[in-house]
Amino acid sequence: MNITHGFAHTPSSNTGSLGTHSQKQPLAPLPFDVITKPDPKFSVCVDWLQGVACTSSEQFQFAIGEIGNTFKDFFGTEDKPFFSGRKFAHSRRSAKGSIIGWNHIDNDVRLGEIDWWLCLPANTLKGCDVHMLRRFMMFLFQMDFKCTRLDSAIDDYTKSIEKDTFIQACDDDLHHGFQTYGEQWQKTRAKPKGWTFYMGSFGSDKLYRFYNKSVESNGEIDSYRLEGQYRDTNAQMIFNHLVQQPKTDHDFLQEIASVTYSLIDFYSGDRDKKIRADWWENFRNLIKASDIEIGSGRSKTTIERSMEWMEKSVVRTMATVEEFYEVTGQDFGEYLNHCLELGRTKIRDVH
Repeated sequence: MNITHGFAHTPSSNTGSLGTHSQKQPLAPLPFDVITKPDPKFSVCVDWLQGVACTSSEQFQFAIGEIGNTFKDFFGTEDKPFFSGRKFAHSRRSAKGSIIGWNHIDNDVRLGEIDWWLCLPANTLKGCDVHMLRRFMMFLFQMDFKCTRLDSAIDDYTKSIEKDTFIQACDDDLHHGFQTYGEQWQKTRAKPKGWTFYMGSFGSDKLYRFYNKSVESNGEIDSYRLEGQYRDTNAQMIFNHLVQQPKTDHDFLQEIASVTYSLIDFYSGDRDKKIRADWWENFRNLIKASDIEIGSGRSKTTIERSMEWMEKSVVRTMATVEEFYEVTGQDFGEYLNHCLELGRTKIRDVH
């Protein structure tokens, strides 16, 4: 197998606080064993990393320093409010497009706890050595980092599969792991016409894209890319798997490939027999991907997950309705009781 990683080599440096370079001791290194080939047939990478954590002020500052140490990406000095699902009183951006937003939980700015949100896009991650990325992900894991989005990607420089193969398999109802699919075309003045075939729903916890990376990268990466975008539960499970399972950097790359392949599948002939299509099996074998039982199936809903969903998706609408009722002079409490009575009629044993 001729495989490499989609990261450049980056030497270690000292960590620092927001907008500064301090002399804190960097994290202890992980075992280093990277396979590098000059002309790879495939490359794999983590293409997006995003999530939240609640730590002490000291840990927060150390995390900022490790972002600079790992990715050579430093945040600017402009501090302003930021909204991503919820409002953060403070945020800063980096030259590479990374964003960090935070709230002080109590009044002690220097010693109190900080609730923070971090987004590291592809432009930040692509300049990082795989060893350094693994080290940083382990650092986040040790701080109980909750991953809310993680993207993985495989670049096929052989261009062994065309998009029409995916389209035909989906049209024949021989796919697994998603329901909706489609094709998008794009054309700008500066770029030739490009295509993207997507598998899954936009905004869901799993979305795949297959596209010509050469067009998207202006010829910098001459490959076809299979890219998985995972959110919430899937993202957290994959993050935990990538941190805990691989023993070496080469294993880490192999696990990225296996994870990317494991959440979708394509069958041959009668899909009820679940016989994998030859073209998909051959594609998997080229990069030696193995089946991983991660994120498969729908996890059982709990009261805690239901409450989390309500806080994320319902409360803003309810507050808007309440304001409407106040303006119109109607009884909002009566409306809430009506909703609860309606909900009680729909409760079943499964709930």
